Amino acid sequence: MDNFITLSIVVICVVSMLCQGIAWYLRIPSILFLLISGIILGPVTGFLVPDKLLGDLLFPTISLSVAIILFEGSLTLNFNKISEQRKNVIKFISIGGIITFIGVSLSAHYIFNINYSMSFLLGAILIVTGPTVIGPMLTAIRPSNKVCQLLKWEGMILDPFGAILTVLVFDVVIRTQSEHLLISAIFYFLKLTIVGGVIGYIFGYLLSKALIKHLIPKFLINIVVLNFVLLSFMISNAIYHETGLLAVTVMGLTLANFKNLDLKEILEFKETLSTLLLSSLFILLAARINLSNLYYVMFPATIIFCLMQFLIRPIKVFLTTRKSELNFGDKLMLAWIAPRGIVAAAIASLFELKLKRMGYNDASFLSPVVFLIISYSVILPSFTGKFFAKLIGANRSDSNGILIIGANALSRKIAEIIQKRNYYVLIADYNWDEISTARMNGLKTFFGNPLSEHAEYNLSLLDLGKMMAITPNTELAVLSGVHFKREIEKNEIYYLQTAKEKNIAEKNKIADSHKGKKLFGDNITYEKLLSLLNSTHEIRSTCITNKYTFEDYLTSNKETIIPLFAFDTKNKLVLFSANNKISPDDGWTIVSMMPK
Repeated sequence: MDNFITLSIVVICVVSMLCQGIAWYLRIPSILFLLISGIILGPVTGFLVPDKLLGDLLFPTISLSVAIILFEGSLTLNFNKISEQRKNVIKFISIGGIITFIGVSLSAHYIFNINYSMSFLLGAILIVTGPTVIGPMLTAIRPSNKVCQLLKWEGMILDPFGAILTVLVFDVVIRTQSEHLLISAIFYFLKLTIVGGVIGYIFGYLLSKALIKHLIPKFLINIVVLNFVLLSFMISNAIYHETGLLAVTVMGLTLANFKNLDLKEILEFKETLSTLLLSSLFILLAARINLSNLYYVMFPATIIFCLMQFLIRPIKVFLTTRKSELNFGDKLMLAWIAPRGIVAAAIASLFELKLKRMGYNDASFLSPVVFLIISYSVILPSFTGKFFAKLIGANRSDSNGILIIGANALSRKIAEIIQKRNYYVLIADYNWDEISTARMNGLKTFFGNPLSEHAEYNLSLLDLGKMMAITPNTELAVLSGVHFKREIEKNEIYYLQTAKEKNIAEKNKIADSHKGKKLFGDNITYEKLLSLLNSTHEIRSTCITNKYTFEDYLTSNKETIIPLFAFDTKNKLVLFSANNKISPDDGWTIVSMMPK
C-alpha cells in the first residue's frame, strides 16, 4: 500500500511537469493537459482515486493549496501599477463582476432548475478568471497592450475576491432556513471581513517589518513566509470559520503594497510552489470527476457557457468600457478572452465537499459544471483567439521585440538596422541627450533607469523577447540581465563586455552565472566597436549565397570585419556571441562592422 501511495504521488508530479512542459512548448494553457491527464488517471483507468489516496487529508490538502495559490496571486496586486488604467480596471472588476455574478446565477437557476442558493454559489465561483491561464494565452494571441493589462488585472484581482464572495454565498446557502436570512448574511459578512482582514493585515505587517529590518536570515525567508501564510490561515479559521482565505489574501495585499519591500525572491519561490500545487491539485481534482455526472450536466453546462461567452461577457465589457479609450476591436477581444482556471476548480471542489458533508447531495453538480466551463473557456480563445484578433485587426505584430540597454551611437545604429527589418526595438537609457537623439532617429525609447521603480510601472515588456545591453556601464548591463530574466528567457539575454571588465583580475570579475551571453565574441569590447564606428569602420549588410558562402565571407575579410548579427531566410534575428555557433546558409543576411 505504501509503495502504491508513493508511486501515485510520483506519477502526479511527473505528469504535471510533462503537462507544463508541453503547454509551454505549444503555447497553450497547461490546464487543458492537466484536465485530460486527471480524467485519464482517474475515472478512465481507475489508477488514481484521490479520496482513497489522501483519505481524511483530501479536504485539508485542497484548503491549504487554495490558500497558498490565493496568497501568491495577491502578492502581485500592487495597486500603484494600475495607475494608467485605474478607472477601467475598477469598473471592469466591480461593475463587471456584479454583472457576471448575477447573469451566471440567473442562467444556472433557470437552466438547471435549482434553487437560488445553489445557483448563486455557482455564479460566485464562476466570476473568477485564471491569471495562470491568461498569461500563455496572451503570449500566443498577442492582443493590444491595453487589453493585456485589463485581462491580467481582472484575473489577479477576481481570483482572491471571487473566493471571498464564494465564502459569503456559501454561508447564505447553509443558512437558508434562517428566518432573518438577510440580517444573518450581513452580520456574517461583517465578521468575515473584520476577522479575516485584521488577522491578514497583522501577519502581513509583522512579516513586512521583519523583512525590511533584515530580522530573517536570507536562506530562511521563503520558509518563514510560507509558514506565516499557513499560520494566518489556520489562526483566522480557528477564530471564525471560513475566514482563512480572506486572511491570506489580505496578507498578500499588505506585503505587495508595503513601501520599500523587495518581493522578487519571495515571488520566484511562491510562483514555483504555486505552479507545483496548481498542477498537482488540478490533476487530483480532475481525477475525482464522475464521468456519468459529467455526461449528465454536459448539455446544460454548454448552454450556460454560451450565455456567459456570447451574452453576459459582451454586456459586461461594453457597459464597463463605454467611456474608455479602448477601440471597438479591443472591446471585442476583451469579450472573447475570459478563461476560468484552477481557483474556480479548487473552490468548486472544496465547497462541494463541504456541502456534501453537511447533507446537500444536490451539490454534486458543481464540480462537473465548473470543469466543463473551464474547458470551454480555455479551448475557445486558445484555438481561435489569434485568428479572431487578426480578423478584427486587434492583434500586435508577431515580431519578437528587442530591448536594448543604452542609447549611445553604437546602440542606435544597431537598433536602426534591426528596426528596418520590421522588428520592434525599444532603447532604454537615463541619458537625456542620447535618448533625444534616438527619438530624432525614429527609434522607440524609454527615458529613465531600466532598473528603477518608475520602470517597474511604465516599462512594458509585452513585445520583448530579447535583451541586449550595449553600454559602458558594466554594472547596469549585468544587473539588467538579472533583473529582466523573469520576463525574458535567460538564453535571450546578451551583453557587450567593456575593456575594463575584460582586463580586470579574475578575483574581481562578476560571476558568469549573473551575466548574459557575450555579444559578438570573447575579444570584442564596447570601446573597440565604438572607436571603429567613429573612425575607420561602418556597419554593413552582406547577402550569403551558394556561390559566396559564409566561409568565403570570413576568409576574404578575415582581419577587417566583426560579424554582429544575421537574419535567416525567415527574417529571424540571430546574434553572434561567444556562446552561439552560427552557420549562415544561402539566403542569409550578415550584418558586420566593416572598413568604410
